[in-house]
Amino acid sequence: METRRGKPEQSKVDRSAGEAVRLKEDFSKRLAGYAAAAGTAGVGLLALAQPARADIIYTPTDITVRYLGTLGIDLNGDGTNDFSLGVSYYAVNFRGGASGDGVLVNFVNFRAAALVTGANIGPGGRFYRSGYVVSANSFGGSWYNVTNRYLGLEFEINGQEHFGWARLNVQSLGGSVVTLTGYAYETDANQSIRAGQTTETPEPGTLGLLALGALGLGLWRRRKAVASQQ
Repeated sequence: METRRGKPEQSKVDRSAGEAVRLKEDFSKRLAGYAAAAGTAGVGLLALAQPARADIIYTPTDITVRYLGTLGIDLNGDGTNDFSLGVSYYAVNFRGGASGDGVLVNFVNFRAAALVTGANIGPGGRFYRSGYVVSANSFGGSWYNVTNRYLGLEFEINGQEHFGWARLNVQSLGGSVVTLTGYAYETDANQSIRAGQTTETPEPGTLGLLALGALGLGLWRRRKAVASQQ
């Protein structure tokens, strides 16, 4: 009788151990499933969270212009020069190719501003649109012997204003020598660009929400709903 009573007790232990193993395996599978679902949701979130805007077109160059040299710059590649650069002994002249094309100038002497990386170029800036703009001078000034300084540009595409930049190195000793090292423009009309910017900036908070997976997707949707009601 004692032996028969002992066997059921052992069976309960075996069944409990087996159930624990199955529960552990089931939990692991569910956890893996949640992780996969979160990853899938994250990908969808990343796609949905991309700003509804166009791109920045960046063109790297390495073109040097010396005394009496000229250079035409076609920012958007439509076959028409939007700006021209000319080098004299004393100065570097930069002007727009059409009435709507302009160069961002400073408020002191209305000469082209020598922008540093990150400077904002966009609506509200003062752009010089007629005649030549003296942007460098061998006797001094903000463009005297500089490296990686930017011209802020405004030009028209199909009657709409677009903004961009041109990056220059200027050597002003013994005559001006200018090297154009790249230029870019924002394809979205009336959208600001920063000097040196070559890619769009992700929407704030996107990466943090992406890390939350499915939960982040819900938070992102809720945030969008609240924003749309404001």
